Amino acid sequence: MYKVLIRPLEIADAEVSWKWRNNYKIWELTGSKPSSEITFEIEKHWIEKVVQDETSKRFAILVDDIYVGNIQLTDIIKNDIAEYHIFIGDTDYWNKGIARLASLQIIRYAKNVLKLKKLVLHVNPNHIKAIKLYQSIHFKITSDAIKMELELEKTPLPIVSVFVMVYNHEKYLTYTIDSILMQKSNFDFEIVVGEDCSTDASREILIQYHNRFPGKFNLLLHEENIGAQKNQIEILNNCKGKYIALCEGDDYWTDTLKLQKQVDFLEANSEYSLVGGKAQITENNDLKEIIGGSLNKEFYKIEDLISYNDFITCTVLFRNKKIDLSKLKNIVFGDWLLYCLILSDGSKGKIINEVFSVYRVHNNGVMKSLGIENIEKNLIAQYLLYKREYKFNFSSLGQNEINRISKNILLREFSRKNFLKVIKMIYLNFFLTNNFMLIKWLLFKIFSYVKKRFRSFILYFSLLKHVIMFYLSSKSKKNIFIFPFYHTGGAEKVHLDIIKSLCKKKNLVLFTNFSHNNHFLNDFEKNSKVFHYYKFKHFPIYRKLVNKIFKNLKNSSSITIFGSNSTFFYDILVHLPKTTKKIDLIHSFSFPDEGLEQYSLSKVNYLDKRMVINTKTKNDFIQQYNENGISDEFIDRIEIINIAVDLPEAKTSKRRDREKLEIIYCGRIAKEKRVNIVVEIAKKTHEFANIKIYGHKEIEVKDIDDYYQKNITKPEDLKKIYENADILLITSYREGFPVVIKEAMANGVVCLSTDVGSISEHISNNITGYIVPNEDEQEIINKFSDLIKKLSLDKNLLNQLSDNAFRHANENFKMKTFQNKIKNLIRE
Repeated sequence: MYKVLIRPLEIADAEVSWKWRNNYKIWELTGSKPSSEITFEIEKHWIEKVVQDETSKRFAILVDDIYVGNIQLTDIIKNDIAEYHIFIGDTDYWNKGIARLASLQIIRYAKNVLKLKKLVLHVNPNHIKAIKLYQSIHFKITSDAIKMELELEKTPLPIVSVFVMVYNHEKYLTYTIDSILMQKSNFDFEIVVGEDCSTDASREILIQYHNRFPGKFNLLLHEENIGAQKNQIEILNNCKGKYIALCEGDDYWTDTLKLQKQVDFLEANSEYSLVGGKAQITENNDLKEIIGGSLNKEFYKIEDLISYNDFITCTVLFRNKKIDLSKLKNIVFGDWLLYCLILSDGSKGKIINEVFSVYRVHNNGVMKSLGIENIEKNLIAQYLLYKREYKFNFSSLGQNEINRISKNILLREFSRKNFLKVIKMIYLNFFLTNNFMLIKWLLFKIFSYVKKRFRSFILYFSLLKHVIMFYLSSKSKKNIFIFPFYHTGGAEKVHLDIIKSLCKKKNLVLFTNFSHNNHFLNDFEKNSKVFHYYKFKHFPIYRKLVNKIFKNLKNSSSITIFGSNSTFFYDILVHLPKTTKKIDLIHSFSFPDEGLEQYSLSKVNYLDKRMVINTKTKNDFIQQYNENGISDEFIDRIEIINIAVDLPEAKTSKRRDREKLEIIYCGRIAKEKRVNIVVEIAKKTHEFANIKIYGHKEIEVKDIDDYYQKNITKPEDLKKIYENADILLITSYREGFPVVIKEAMANGVVCLSTDVGSISEHISNNITGYIVPNEDEQEIINKFSDLIKKLSLDKNLLNQLSDNAFRHANENFKMKTFQNKIKNLIRE
């Protein structure tokens, strides 16, 4: 297949064509042997002369954009007659149908542009193939010479007319036209364009193409804007081909054989009248999903098509049959109705499972400019037309679509209190679907609306009750704590231990965020009055009332406000009475991210004390304060209180006779914990270690299911896990000092950890465990794996590390010491 076009002859063509003039094979057939050798200069001079001749029109023949020959009209007598000439200079393209396709284009040009009535030509009587070619395009022999003539009223019609509708498509039009011109076929096709008085440069672009490729275009340049429906009908009336292909001026084709494939299909299958394919959506130059043929049907009948339009306009080709085009007037979705009219004679449609085109979505497109309300209104009108015209019942798919659209329209009109339109929509829906589904749905919506309003009343009642209870509690409590969560987590365990250190009757806890589980909730409720601020915080009135309560705290000089890990705490600091004691707890800095240590920087002067749980975090604060010019006075307000754990009375006896070490990870499955490293270590050490992962899943980790056990919620279950474990793994890239390390050490579990936070203050290499540099993940995996192998081979070393860890925990993590320091901090 070839792409064959003709364009005006250019002087630069002489660089190729001079060689053809000296080819004896050519002049033997044309009978015009040159008297002397033709040089480049002679050819160039000749072209310069003939392109200026007003009585001739000279064109180059292009095959796949390669210049292969000339075609021309000479001795033109205006509005009457001209002599026709053609030769293919490049012999590689002889006998391949090129001359026929080029001839049909110049014939159309002579008829439609020059308005000629007749063409004549003289042909070598011995050139039998040429004579047959000319006869196939309706030339008739008029003398023995041989002279042939063609009455242009009797010119052959194109096989395909390509329908193109254009209005303000300047930005996209070259994509459209170039994609049509790139088609390769063994048949002739024309491009019929309806340009509807665009306000941009669309018309100028089309005229340039028309002049560049004569005989290919039939431009319908309307003198005034006639609208899409009339433009569509006008273009269809001017399509003379056996088949019509559709491509609007903002879409384009991607398959160079689109027309050939579709014509071949219809030629071979007479029972079909309509053929389409798939298209890919593009929006803002991004290619998106592929559409068309979503029903995956072998073929489509009109009964299918009236229920759902599965054909994408820019992929469609159909037989040019006699249909009543007046029915397309005042129809927004004229392409859909057109397909129904084509199949109304009982023929079938086919969607080929190939991507032929790109469907462009943009703000000036018909669908977007209409808006969803007008689209749905017109869709219902079109379904009504189908129902009245064809008397078919819609398929379940069609009924679902009608119901979907009807619901949207009904809701809009109901909200506008257009009750007559609501009733009309209910009637139309029943007429179209023959069921009461919409009425049932409406009753359900009314019931849901009443139920929702009742729920809103209950919700606001609960909100008011919540505010009153919080107000009353704030008057009687001395310690108000603001924490984000009560779910599983080391920070949450520390917050609970702080609460437990104080008198239950004096504690009030405000939780500001939704928790993933209720792990510590029951314990918080046993040791304090709990309020779930997060349940109502999306209500502005609630936030305003709570802030007002904080601002007007009674006996504020005897109240302590303690916050940790909560932006809400720092936001209300400026509203609290000056006499209220204000303390925060920062577990660790959020390197490499910016965390609350940065968020709270501007509020430092409002804080009476800052609690940290290790020396490293205090040093981080000192560095931050120095970098930001904060006075040393505020450094003195930072106090270190090491967190504690409940210590067993004696060290758990560990089994060292097992073939494999028992290794655990306990904690949240979260991004900063890098549990993927634990999984990779487990894969690498499976021959000498059983690794088990416990904790709440916040993210997905590849292959974790091979090692994951469960989330631990009961302390007695956690204790059993520690008692059975030999080693604890910590692979985080950010930590303070995890409670899980202290709990593990208290149970004689040896800890292997990345060097983050203040872990190195308690874990010492070859003494209480091992610290690995927080570097490349693969390096961490390798070093952890080597240490695990080392300890599996040296049980004496493992026992020594276990004893040291237990001893260190008893000396440093006593709960009584922690509780006394908390009491002193809260109210010195």
